[in-house]
Amino acid sequence: MAKCVDVGCREVDTRDNGRAARRSRLVRFGCAAVASMVLAMAVVPALAQVDDPKAMEALIAAAKKEGELVIYSSESDKQVADTSKAFEAKYGIKVQATRLVGGAVTSRYAGERQGNNVVADLIVVANEPFITDNPSWWMPLNETAVPGYNKFPAPAKGPLFVIMNYNVIGLSWNTNLVKPADEPKNYLDLVTNPAFAAKGSIVYADPRATPSAMNLYKVLVEKYGEDYFKKLMERGVAIAASSSPGVQQIAAGANKVMIGNFPNNAQSVIAAGGPVKYRPVDDPATGVDNLLAISSGAKHPNAARLYAAYRVSEEGQKVMCLAKGSTSPLGDLPGCEPAAPPNYIKTDYRVYSDKAWQTKYLPWLGLKPL
Repeated sequence: MAKCVDVGCREVDTRDNGRAARRSRLVRFGCAAVASMVLAMAVVPALAQVDDPKAMEALIAAAKKEGELVIYSSESDKQVADTSKAFEAKYGIKVQATRLVGGAVTSRYAGERQGNNVVADLIVVANEPFITDNPSWWMPLNETAVPGYNKFPAPAKGPLFVIMNYNVIGLSWNTNLVKPADEPKNYLDLVTNPAFAAKGSIVYADPRATPSAMNLYKVLVEKYGEDYFKKLMERGVAIAASSSPGVQQIAAGANKVMIGNFPNNAQSVIAAGGPVKYRPVDDPATGVDNLLAISSGAKHPNAARLYAAYRVSEEGQKVMCLAKGSTSPLGDLPGCEPAAPPNYIKTDYRVYSDKAWQTKYLPWLGLKPL
């Protein structure tokens, strides 16, 4: 049964369907206080970052006329909530944002598309092939479609998407259970330090949960080989449904240390006072890029275009950074995580659907392909 919790000017549906990969939190915004804020907020800073201020003004008017926006996103709960709330406060457009893990975003969206039902006006998801392999599903992007697109860094955009953030995967641990001298610096520490030898000390975020989680597993397989996973299995490694519930298990003391934690998930728990510390791993370094794409045939296309313009602006990127856990394509903004290291390995999204590879290597962690 869905439970709605009042959190000021927004209502969060904390429904749990029992499986983390299908867990959603529906974030809806709209109250008189937020509406009144819109009147006091100028759009001049946003206009300064676009090639054609008049076009931006026209887009704002058209988006306000539509009045609402539907989003599916795999960003962290706080990033989804804070960016949606800030956008609504700035423009007075109601936002209905559903937060899902990456695999659930693509499954839901694809199912609706195949049923000729475009529900989400845009998505933010960590799966580039899902966008590039289905070009007819998305609005082509340029400065006309998304004001500010031209000034956004070239490596962080394509014809059908803009990258919202980068997230280096790392390790998290319970600060009450792990002594400072035992804090892990890399993945090898987990199979060599006696502090993590007890069964259940280590929890691994299920590689099958998301493409980026599967990619991390691939990186570790190629870096360390089967012997590393034999040692993990000897230590009785536990499997968490995904990164978010995994770090919650760490905070609760069910496990000492976690492999495969995304910084935005860790920072959300840390911000809430959880006894958790997070460290990105530099060697090997990999992670996830969250991409925004606008639906072709969207019910609220102008609101979607305006939201994209807001998210690529410095203002929108600052809101995202202050929600903690990510690196911005715009560089070192307040609250942002450090930039990814030079040896960062870009996600191989296709391994997520490579059942032959999974059949060969997932048993090393005691798993089978879904």
